[in-house]
Amino acid sequence: MNKNIKIQGMSCAGCAKRLQDEMSLQKGVINANVNFANETLFIEYDTQLNINELFKTIEKLGFKVIEEDQNKEVIIGIGGMSCTSCAQGIEKQLIKKDGIEKIEVNFATEKAKIIYNNKISKIVILFL
Repeated sequence: MNKNIKIQGMSCAGCAKRLQDEMSLQKGVINANVNFANETLFIEYDTQLNINELFKTIEKLGFKVIEEDQNKEVIIGIGGMSCTSCAQGIEKQLIKKDGIEKIEVNFATEKAKIIYNNKISKIVILFL
């Protein structure tokens, strides 16, 4: 498995090297690579890695892990609605899906604004 982690607080290439060396020593880390310019840590790891312990180690070294917002937003067109009840029905059905945080279906514009998290792999809307 692999993961990109946004890091804040590196002031020089020496900081990046120190972080990379320390991360390489962590249990479960197969490979660690720090990109100073992008302020990211890329790790390849196995199931032995405790990500919370890794984050604590990063903070003990004087850096900060930046948690990225996991929610994403998409606006999609939905054709075939004949009334506002159709829009409400779509909202009621999709909000039940795991990973959907919020949905707003606009009958007049025939669009849906969907806010979702990383638990969802795809959205399929079938409207007959």
